[in-house]
Amino acid sequence: MITTPDAQVLANVAAQYGWPAVIGTIFAVFSHQVLGRLLDRYLANKDASELQFHHRKELTEHRLFSVSTYWLNLGIDQLPFPTRYPVRTHMYRDMLKILVRTISVELESRLAELSADSSNAEWQRHATLVLSIAVTEYESRFREQGIPDIVIERFRDWNRVSLSYITHTIATLQDSEIADSNHKKTSFMLSAVLAAMKTAFIDVERTLIGLNGQLTGKHYRGKEIE
Repeated sequence: MITTPDAQVLANVAAQYGWPAVIGTIFAVFSHQVLGRLLDRYLANKDASELQFHHRKELTEHRLFSVSTYWLNLGIDQLPFPTRYPVRTHMYRDMLKILVRTISVELESRLAELSADSSNAEWQRHATLVLSIAVTEYESRFREQGIPDIVIERFRDWNRVSLSYITHTIATLQDSEIADSNHKKTSFMLSAVLAAMKTAFIDVERTLIGLNGQLTGKHYRGKEIE
């Protein structure tokens, strides 16, 4: 199902960038969701349905982790990027690898905590905290890698809609009758993270192509950014 951006997110975009940016954000959200469906076609189909997975399989077998392994080992290095930007191409792929690796490692390391018995409210607080830790960690690693602050800030702006989607999903799962255990809640959360993580591919690309004068004179990997 195609979802629309949160109204508050759109209001913030309008206040900061103007209403033309709102239209662009809405278009980006729809295109992100379509892209996610297209990307899925390149990955092997599972024998079990998604709903069956939530009921039966171990959380470590969730597609989030197999998809992350695929992108880290093969997929990201094969992604196209405009040839006129060789330095930005390296930055693009480095950012995606940092983001995918950090999110998958952080979540996998906390599966036992997330799926342990607790109240619905406690699960929501814990899940939101885990997401926040992952975001803080990959932004920190961006800086350690030498990604310019303006790139990190602009990516954060573009990616805000996707993060809002995850937090909205977490809030919805708190009182879900279908996700009636923390194991199931965590599984559905991982599915939301997978869907949102795919949109980062466009968010990073849009960030790096859209920045022009702001990157003048800046260097990455010892080379001046185009």
